[in-house]
Amino acid sequence: FLIDVSDPENPAVGVDIVEELGLFDFAISGTTLATFSDAAALFFDITDPTAPVPLGAFPLGGMATRIAAAGSHAYIHINNAPLEIFDFSDPQSIIPTGSVEGIFETLVINEGRLLSDASPSGATISSLEDPANPVIEAAIPFVITPSNLSFSGGYAFAPDGFRGFSTLDISRPGAPFSIALTPAPDAIIASATRGDHLYVVDISEGILTYDITDPLAPLPVPSAPLPFVGRKMRIVDDTLLVAESDGLLSVKIRPDGSLGAATLIPGSLFPVDMTIEGNRSYLAGDELDIFDISDPRNPVLTATLIPLPERIRGIASSEGRLAVVSGNNSVGRLTLLTLADPDAPQVIGVAEYARKGTGVRMAGDTAAVAVDRNGVSF
Repeated sequence: FLIDVSDPENPAVGVDIVEELGLFDFAISGTTLATFSDAAALFFDITDPTAPVPLGAFPLGGMATRIAAAGSHAYIHINNAPLEIFDFSDPQSIIPTGSVEGIFETLVINEGRLLSDASPSGATISSLEDPANPVIEAAIPFVITPSNLSFSGGYAFAPDGFRGFSTLDISRPGAPFSIALTPAPDAIIASATRGDHLYVVDISEGILTYDITDPLAPLPVPSAPLPFVGRKMRIVDDTLLVAESDGLLSVKIRPDGSLGAATLIPGSLFPVDMTIEGNRSYLAGDELDIFDISDPRNPVLTATLIPLPERIRGIASSEGRLAVVSGNNSVGRLTLLTLADPDAPQVIGVAEYARKGTGVRMAGDTAAVAVDRNGVSF
């Protein structure tokens, strides 16, 4: 679903394209939505999100499974076939521009690079300097999850299952890549970087710190690990914020990069999402918690809201508004709240749709909601 929130008191649910065409995944770039149905690539003009205008349909060489888009190009993975590339710089004349051999099961575009896991040799990182001709810069001999990558300069840090994490040198396109594996006590599930330091969450040990002055040889910073586990990490100034299982964890980052005192402000249990808007952090789990992070070292819980009877499944914020996705297995709901008073969000609109929402992202006056199709999230 695409939901127009330009009039926050009357959010308008757009056409249920999934219901009408049976879509499985989509990507948005500018005012163009790229998607696929069965064995065809589809493009829509969503200048008016309540009335997408078809721009064209193109046959694919098989059943498509994933899609990503950036700038004026879309990249579509097809089972047992190359990655297909489409140029929609002229919306009235969309053209296929080529293909890339390989398996691109998960597609994420980040900082001008196409990240994929599950290629024949593991993960791949491809340069999009020429968007019509992606060039594989690195093939990593293990599978990673692109959404877990963190970056520092010309390097990427990738959790590598129960082996630790890997450092990927992506600073020299076309040149050989050095890959280093740093063992860890257990599985790494989250990471964040600040300057010459990498912070990771180890499911057994908690939060660990590494000196990445030499990114190919990360060194543990001698300090006791913090016994906290969280799946969302953000850095604000000299503070590491972690959506921990019992609330919001604030950790001081010392000038040398090591972690200092930690303060846990009890809040939502097992948070599923976190967003920061201005000097407030909104934490969603079994409830919606609001923290004043004007002083990120001393977050203050200013409000706990349970505005909806259904489970919260995702939150996002943009331009002084908060979008909350909730619902059950058959009915989804997007609730839009104004943050005019950041500690007392007020409902200004509600949109319902006939599926369970699983996540949300906002950009200006448009909210894109990921929905569950037959028990699988897309």
